[in-house]
This record gives sequence, structure tokens and C-alpha cells, in this order.
Amino acid sequence: MKSLKKIIGILFTFFLALAMINCENNTQKGNANTMENPTDTLDNEIQYEIYQIKDVGYISIPNNMELQTGKAKKMAENELKQLSNKYHYMVAVDNNRVAFRQKGINDEISKKNTLYAGITIQTFFGDCMAQTDDYSFTPEELSEIDALFKQQAKELGKRAGFVIEWLGTSIVEINNGIAIMSSYIRSIDNKPNIYVDMYQFLNKDRLHQVIISYKQKESTIWEPLFSEVINSFHLTNIKQ
Repeated sequence: MKSLKKIIGILFTFFLALAMINCENNTQKGNANTMENPTDTLDNEIQYEIYQIKDVGYISIPNNMELQTGKAKKMAENELKQLSNKYHYMVAVDNNRVAFRQKGINDEISKKNTLYAGITIQTFFGDCMAQTDDYSFTPEELSEIDALFKQQAKELGKRAGFVIEWLGTSIVEINNGIAIMSSYIRSIDNKPNIYVDMYQFLNKDRLHQVIISYKQKESTIWEPLFSEVINSFHLTNIKQ
């Protein structure tokens, strides 16, 4: 496959993100969510705010989520750096990474944490396919890509102490962009299962990831909102 090598080149990045999501979820214990009942978010007044992501594009975020800032952001970044040192991975932090979490994540007024949802947008640099390349893979080629992702995901999951239920990989078009989308469910110990959709937009000399995750048991809350979120994403920095 002529483009397989360029896709394989993003595998480290893919599995770094897999571990990063697990790491971030563990940091939330000390960061409160003021909503005790998940259905409190099903307010008929849900609205969306457009965020411009520098050198990437723009996306709409529901008002029951907020930009991760302050101590919550610092804790997440510290854990990502520790993970990088442990596994010798490159991490996307500072200006190359933006994270949104359920509203209340930036406060520490309670230790109750009944909700979990995340939207992370991050960029890694390196040679890969371009948005203008041909993504019309044969079923056999796509199956080969999916098998590589699945194998590496399960290996990293085993090392990091969590279980991966792999759901598959596909090519999707989102507005003006084409992404490699992988979905899986991860679990660790007796904690609730987390559902994850990862969208990878290969952009010639960089990879943009949009990662959506939430507790599987809260899917009725987040799934319809996140469908709106991903369909609002537009790339504005497409490399030729």
C-alpha cells in the first residue's frame, strides 16, 4: 500500500493519545463537578459557543462544558509529561493542545464527580499524508490499518493497566476535512467504562486529533451533543 507507511508513522501518536486520555481521566478525582445528577445537564437551554483553535480551525462546544484551565489544566499537563518520560513519547501540551471538560472541572468545591466528558484537540508534527491525498482505500487496506491500530492499542492498554474493547476504524468526511476515525471502549479496575471516538486529520507535515470521550453509561447525555460538536469542526489550515 503506497500510503501505509505514512499512516503507520502516526501510530505512536495514536497510542500516546490513548494513554493520555486514560491519564487525564485519573486526574479528575480532585477536581469537582458541581452537578450531582447527570440529568441536570439535559437543560433545554443547551447552546453552543464557537472556539477558534490557532493554526487548526474552529469547533462548537456546548455550554455544559468548559475550557480546561488553571490547576486542572496544570495537573493534566504534569501527568502527561510524566507519562512521556515513562514511555518515551512526545506530548502535545501548551499551544498545541486544547481540552474541554464537563462544567465544574476547574473548581475544587466538592469531591463529587458524577460526570465525565472530554473533547481534546491537539497537534503533532511529522511527515504524514495530506488532506489532498487519495483516501479511497480498498477494504483490504483499511482492514490492515485497523488491525495495526487494534494490535498496538491492546498492547499499550495492557502496559498501562486498562482493557480495550476495539470497535473499528473508518474513513470519514467532516465538512472540508477527511479523518481516520477509530472508536473503542476502555476500562480500568472497577471504574465506569469510557467510550472514545478519535478523529485523526492528517495534514502533510502535522496531525490534528479531535478526541471525544465520555462515560458509556452517560451516552444519552453526551452522544447527541457530541454529534453536533464533531459536525461543527472545520479545518482552516489545510497544507497543500
